[in-house]
Amino acid sequence: MQKIVGIGMLFLAFNSLACDICNMSVSLTPDDTKNSISLLYRHRFATKTFTSLVYKPTNIDNGSRHSGVILLPEMEDQTHTETYTVIDVRGVYNFSNRLRVIGSMPYIQNERIINGKQQFTIQGIGDPFVMGKYNLIRTNYEDKNKSNHRVTLGGGIKIPLGKYDFSQNGELVQHDIQAGTGTWDFLLSMDYIWKYNKMGAMFTTNYKINTHNNEANYMFGNTSNTTLNLFYAQTINKVTLMPYIGGYFEQGNKDIEKFHYEDNTGGSLLFGTAGFQVFYKNFQIETLYQQTLVNKLNGTLQLNTKNRFQVGVTYLFN
Repeated sequence: MQKIVGIGMLFLAFNSLACDICNMSVSLTPDDTKNSISLLYRHRFATKTFTSLVYKPTNIDNGSRHSGVILLPEMEDQTHTETYTVIDVRGVYNFSNRLRVIGSMPYIQNERIINGKQQFTIQGIGDPFVMGKYNLIRTNYEDKNKSNHRVTLGGGIKIPLGKYDFSQNGELVQHDIQAGTGTWDFLLSMDYIWKYNKMGAMFTTNYKINTHNNEANYMFGNTSNTTLNLFYAQTINKVTLMPYIGGYFEQGNKDIEKFHYEDNTGGSLLFGTAGFQVFYKNFQIETLYQQTLVNKLNGTLQLNTKNRFQVGVTYLFN
């Protein structure tokens, strides 16, 4: 198992800054020559308090449907909280030692709470994606004194299956909390993995090109995310333990509604990351926690993402 971990690991990428429907997530795996099926649970928590002493809601605020919140004029102080939960079934199939295809089918549950009172919950199938990945460089040295390297390029497509027209009291809720986007979007990725003895580093970057939803007259801004993790793998009695720490940065362009940029969209976030994975025979168990270090979101109405976490189990097979 230690040898397997040393020669093959897949990239880790989490969702974009505004919502869990804007980008993609792929888990680590200990063997890049095996097929796999995974069940992942992801959760994101965002909140912000709007105080009447420092912020006066106006009619203009209600015009931005993607702004994260629509302030209620009858309330003085308002604490808006949103949770984004995804149950994701993930599959990986290897056509060769260099080429693999990844597929994801998410189930979404998003919730909004204002001043402790639940406003609504959105449940349903989200937007799945399919991505192909090709190893340009793939060394397999078994000598512990030599470094192994992986350079992988990938491309894929997000399929618009999730609903994007959930309404509350006859009004369409913000686009970023909907289950889907209603658009065919395109995914690009590049990964680099370096491994020496039991230690290693992993760098990944992803870019998502969004298209226009004609029915909603809305277009999410393109997003990107970058991960840098350091890991250590230790095998004890056929069980491989792999803790890792690092950072995660994501950036999004402003969205466009009715051919106008939305001021309360886009920006950047920086997270600190800590994770732990356990590998035994054909099974992998993982847990990951990300704490927001820097929120630099555009406008005044976007909620601040506080943290995100993921847990999951994977079965590997030939």
